[in-house]
Amino acid sequence: MTSIIRTKLVELDSIPAVAYKKKLANKRLERQKRETGNAAISITRTDSGANAQVSLTRRGDWQAPKKGRGADWDLQKVDELFPEEAIQEAVDLLAGMPYSGRGSVKVELVKLTPEDEEVQVDPEDKLPYRDHEGEFVDDFDATDSREYAAILDEYTRKDGKLDFQRMNKDFIQFAARSTVASNLISEGAPKEDILLFVLKNRAMQLAGAKEMLDDARLQGLVDSLDEIEPRSAFKELRLWIRKSLSDVAFAKKMAEHGAVSVV
Repeated sequence: MTSIIRTKLVELDSIPAVAYKKKLANKRLERQKRETGNAAISITRTDSGANAQVSLTRRGDWQAPKKGRGADWDLQKVDELFPEEAIQEAVDLLAGMPYSGRGSVKVELVKLTPEDEEVQVDPEDKLPYRDHEGEFVDDFDATDSREYAAILDEYTRKDGKLDFQRMNKDFIQFAARSTVASNLISEGAPKEDILLFVLKNRAMQLAGAKEMLDDARLQGLVDSLDEIEPRSAFKELRLWIRKSLSDVAFAKKMAEHGAVSVV
């Protein structure tokens, strides 16, 4: 069975259909500068087998549905087959659900089987890496890493969605307890350097790994989480780092004028 990077399957109430969210081919583009994101929702009607693909933007909005690969239905009936209400329901149900490698979806009530796009890996990304089972693999996908699996295990709620608030709180607490992070903040280090240190070390700790992710693979991990939470998976952590740096800078400025002393 073909393995694709997708969420669990959800059943829609507004129309007879099932849906899941999947990652599209990763071409290592500058994703922060792109309007469209790296994910799409696949919706398959259980009464006719009609399949549509709905691309998601980086802001979490969705674009007009298109025919899925191999799907055979009249595009002029798109509003009838896949109304906006049903698409929005799928978006809401799948929001926050994590990805993992899963088999392709088959609808038993009809003969048509939606074909899913396989995740393509840029040749430049083929570097040795251990997957979540500790085995060396040639192709790296963050959703198959030990760190990603550990984050899902630690922060997934009972409803199957990631608890980003709890995840951010935990990473902030880790940063606050870290002597190295405190020193970086006191020295006024670039906020991205502080963020990288916190993410790498906490992810390594959660996974029980002996080696940290390199910058490229860490970015892949963050991108995969951002695809679940378009507003930025680590928004609160970023804000905490920015505020901490601002507080230190303000205290030093006041100390220079003799208003306070900085220990």
